[in-house]
Amino acid sequence: MRFNNALFLAAICSVVAAAPEAASMPASMRARVESARSPELRWPDWSRYRTEVREFYRRTGGLAWVRDGAATPQARALAARMESAGLKGLDPLDYDGDRWNGRMAALATGPAQEAFDVAFTASLTRYASHLQIGRINPATLKQKVGAGAKRVPMTGLLVELASAPDPGARLDQIEPPYPGYRALLAQLPRYLELAGKPFTVFPAPRKVAPGRAYPGAGVLAERLTALGDLTAEEAKTLRPGWYDPALAEAVKSFQGRHGLQPDGLLGGKTLVQLNTPYTQRLEQIQLTLERWRWISLDPGKRLIWVNLPAFNLAALTPKEASYTWDLTCKVVVGEAFEHKTHVLTGEINTVVFRPFWNVPPSILKHDILPALRKNPKYLVRHDLEIVRWYEDPGPVVAQTPGAIRALAAGKLQLRQRPGPNNSLGLVKLLFPNNQDIYLHDTPARGRFANARRDDSHGCIRVEKPAELVAWVLQDDPAWTLEKVKAAMAADGPSVKVAVTAPVQVMIVYGTATVDGSGRVYFYNDVYGNDGLLKKALGACRLKDF
Repeated sequence: MRFNNALFLAAICSVVAAAPEAASMPASMRARVESARSPELRWPDWSRYRTEVREFYRRTGGLAWVRDGAATPQARALAARMESAGLKGLDPLDYDGDRWNGRMAALATGPAQEAFDVAFTASLTRYASHLQIGRINPATLKQKVGAGAKRVPMTGLLVELASAPDPGARLDQIEPPYPGYRALLAQLPRYLELAGKPFTVFPAPRKVAPGRAYPGAGVLAERLTALGDLTAEEAKTLRPGWYDPALAEAVKSFQGRHGLQPDGLLGGKTLVQLNTPYTQRLEQIQLTLERWRWISLDPGKRLIWVNLPAFNLAALTPKEASYTWDLTCKVVVGEAFEHKTHVLTGEINTVVFRPFWNVPPSILKHDILPALRKNPKYLVRHDLEIVRWYEDPGPVVAQTPGAIRALAAGKLQLRQRPGPNNSLGLVKLLFPNNQDIYLHDTPARGRFANARRDDSHGCIRVEKPAELVAWVLQDDPAWTLEKVKAAMAADGPSVKVAVTAPVQVMIVYGTATVDGSGRVYFYNDVYGNDGLLKKALGACRLKDF
């Protein structure tokens, strides 16, 4: 065994010797790297990135950002990027963006150069990581947004940046490639500028209709012009002190961009949105950009995109570096207080025509059993039946006191028969997930007329179910829109259809979006997720981030 151990140790030593070591790196610099701490930084602990920084210096062998006693052109360019991190929706202070110019002017001595070089690498690693994958792990907020995008290895990226002719352009390449992210990022400078200006709060009159006098008309016109809902030329034609029809049209545009009914009436809900400070709008953009960085999309697959606070759905087909918008529609999502729809991803694998609705235990306990105790005919009136298990093809269980007790105890289950009154409507689309969320039709069509549409128990009701199913099944010529509608309306048992062409589903949460014409839309934080994310981002600075 001693002989074998000796051979083993010799083999290990040969492997270590074969690996390129940073032999030229001074011991003092190596100690700085191993400590993973730079006291001069605003956030000195960077142990989260120790492995990447250590490997970087193993490859470079010593100073990477200092040459002949001065910062390299790459260091200066990258320092400028960290200083302007606000243009990416990040905080420059997180990367000492305001301090690098002073430090680069004080690089005369060896110790100062070593401290600068290591601290610069650590800050740049943090910045590049935040730019590429976000500042926090979405799992800490119980949000599953993908299996993990293909990320650029950090050590290799640092090596590239240290010698790149244009390191800023290389950094741009690691940002999310999605058009929605890029479009929102393009709007950020305008809202950074607006956030730095004084903000005037509008008076709160009773609801004002077009053609009426309104003392705040001038301030309103100024606000709508700054936001792009009213052109400067249109503003010149307005009568001072009056709520002109042209001003009302601009208000309609504003209402449509803020999740309100575009009726042109200047009422309480509209004034709440108009009186939301620019700083809060900027924050909504920044938080949404953070969420974009978490997302992992497969660029080769079609996509169903549901944005919860916007209450809308889009069906998209990949095309070159972007997507074509094939279908958009309204959705009803989980109710905000008790039945929030979760942020998650999945892949549609089954369409079910004329589905049963398997009543969840929570709804059975809190809603149906209390109603049944008051009215023994409740199950009959709502097409509900007791079964041994949800998919049981056998005879249903008779409604007896014993069966009701077994139902309450979880020994039997309840389902609703297919038909036009079924809570799932006439079709549902399944994508496996641990929250049992799916897309489905609904008999409650009137809910789509509401501006705020958080009214389900967690699943997503679709305004245009037949069109969406035809889009999902488009690769099968047998499933035209007419055939889909016929299958939904036909009498008979449920029919399951396997989806052979992959369609990914992303349920996301973004309170700021941009349409194809560059119009920015803002939505209420209906689930409070923006507040939770803001709190989490503040807390992450108290530890290594």
